[in-house]
Amino acid sequence: MAHVSSLALGVAGWINCLPPEVARMSRLKGALSGFVFIWALVVASAYYANHKPIVLSQVMAMGAATWALLCTSMLIAVGAGVGRAVLGWLKLPFARKSLLERTAYESGLGLGLLSYVVLVCGFLRTLNSIAAWLLLLLAAFVLRRFIRDWLRDFAGVWQEVRPPTTVEWGLAAFVGLTMAIALLNALGPVISWDALLYHLTGPKLDVATGRLSVPASIPPLGYSISVELLFTWALLIGGELAAAPLHWWFCVLLCGLVWQWGQRSSTTRLGWLAVAILLSASSVPLLAGEPYIDIALMFFTAAGFGALVIWREDNMQNPRWLIVAGLMAGLAFGTKISGGVVICALALVISFSAKSNWAERIKALMAFGIVAGLTASPYLLKNFVLTGNPTYPFFANGVGWDSWRTAWFSRPRSGWLYTNQHGLLLAAPWYMSILGVEGGEWHATIGFMFFLLLPMLPIGAADRAPLIRRWLVDVLIMASAIYAVWLFGSAQSRLAVQPRLLFPILPPLALASAIAFDGLRVLATKILSVHRVIGVLLAMGLALTGYQSISDFITNGPGRVLLGLQTREEFLYQRLGWHYAAMRAVNSLPVDSQVIFMFEPRSYYCDPGRCIPDGILDAWWHARRLGGTSASILIDWQRSGITHVLIYDLAVELFQSSGTEPFEPEDWQELAKLKSSLFLVENFGDAYRLYQIEPTE
Repeated sequence: MAHVSSLALGVAGWINCLPPEVARMSRLKGALSGFVFIWALVVASAYYANHKPIVLSQVMAMGAATWALLCTSMLIAVGAGVGRAVLGWLKLPFARKSLLERTAYESGLGLGLLSYVVLVCGFLRTLNSIAAWLLLLLAAFVLRRFIRDWLRDFAGVWQEVRPPTTVEWGLAAFVGLTMAIALLNALGPVISWDALLYHLTGPKLDVATGRLSVPASIPPLGYSISVELLFTWALLIGGELAAAPLHWWFCVLLCGLVWQWGQRSSTTRLGWLAVAILLSASSVPLLAGEPYIDIALMFFTAAGFGALVIWREDNMQNPRWLIVAGLMAGLAFGTKISGGVVICALALVISFSAKSNWAERIKALMAFGIVAGLTASPYLLKNFVLTGNPTYPFFANGVGWDSWRTAWFSRPRSGWLYTNQHGLLLAAPWYMSILGVEGGEWHATIGFMFFLLLPMLPIGAADRAPLIRRWLVDVLIMASAIYAVWLFGSAQSRLAVQPRLLFPILPPLALASAIAFDGLRVLATKILSVHRVIGVLLAMGLALTGYQSISDFITNGPGRVLLGLQTREEFLYQRLGWHYAAMRAVNSLPVDSQVIFMFEPRSYYCDPGRCIPDGILDAWWHARRLGGTSASILIDWQRSGITHVLIYDLAVELFQSSGTEPFEPEDWQELAKLKSSLFLVENFGDAYRLYQIEPTE
């Protein structure tokens, strides 16, 4: 390259020697400009041809994530347009409210209503990419003015929430970091349990068949499915990676509502602190980064509660807020069947908020209840049409359902009340907060901040504004109702012991915790400020939570996949292990193969139409309760066209050793007989075994 450098220096010296009048000549300038551009192109191309900073696989990986985000953004924008049109028709006085609150309500409501479009397409058997794109583009065109106005308002939200102090910048940094990591996780391959079980498996099956379905082997698909319907639309236009960012967006909207509550109650600092406390419950951002539904349920609950608060603050003079509350409550039920408890809890808030005149209370309850019922009814209709039971798989039989499966699913008399764990009925909040770990016995990491601060609420109560005191009463009513139902369920059945069922009350409790912390100022003395000491403790907790989030992402996150440094297949083998290997083996079987799973409920990575998963882990137990022996069960399988059996042996060992499952010793003896009559195709590290019923010659 030495001769090239000498040439460049010679040209530069020649240019410097040119007379000024010649240098100003347009033709010479053009020639010199062309030389500069060509020279730059040659040098840069030659360098990067030998020093490749990025390869095609990396471009493809980053391009796939970018495309998924673009498709999700389009769906969000159309949803926002729908929400703005509906709330504009209701003529709500949002002008005096914040841009943040308005855009959050519009976006969340619009996305919820968009799920009805997919529901109709599913019934019409038109779930395909062409229809999805045509509907999206048509809606974008029709709603273009509403979308443009929403985008303009959303662009102004930052000026509204921009932190004015160093402390708030610190809180905002924690929130931003946590949400950024959640978004990156959302763009990674699907690995979470419930997504592999039904949250994405259902949409994948619907896309493959072009219609809605509730297979008897996956009863959870009978739950309310509004968010899963949105996932279906996302899959049709943007592929697998476009689904989880929709759930993440609901977390953004939820944080916006919590911030607005705090700002309205006191200051922007209280708003940022409330959001930080909410996200300090590590399970919340973790779920936000997965194609789940829990954060959407939290948003619809918070939005319904917030609408009731605004209705009360307006002296209950604007019934349109009751309509909004009813819409949000109905969508909460449409998101998850436990949203029915949310409807009842919000009805209690109305009962205690309305005027003493019972006629006024009944009128308000009727307005709220009718709207909530109408909003939820399409999902009940969906279940009735597909299964014969509007609340499938609860309360009555339906397709592939009977009293045996009801007994397995509900596990009556297995709760704390019947297992000598009476102390948990009183100490559950302690165990959930202090001992709870995501993936562990309590299935959630809630953190210590709620349990630390909420008992301090009475401190400084006398100095709080009447508006805050009334708001806290509303929170107490709603939270107590939801907690009481959860506690009753946990006392009856151990399957109800899921702290995630309490997540809808976390957003208002996050602000209540922030208010409790703020109330500690009254304890300040010249020697000691308890408020500052607890503030340091909270700051340390947030810092450690942030560090843990970064560490977990570096260790287990999809960062290398997003950068194209690791393939999707390598990541799935790394995170799912033998499960993914077994799914690959199942997919490599002959095209006419039918594989029934035993003790394995997850089937997302199995090709549609090939697998019959054990959706609630009762396949063997149910067959045995119906009187089946290994021989008769095998004959039934053969008659139904099943060619292979995949048994999750690690789960079998867990069931056998737990001592809490309703299996009999004879059940395991018959399972051993079944295995001995099958032909072993492949053993996956003793975790899974794939068998063939009739080996081919």
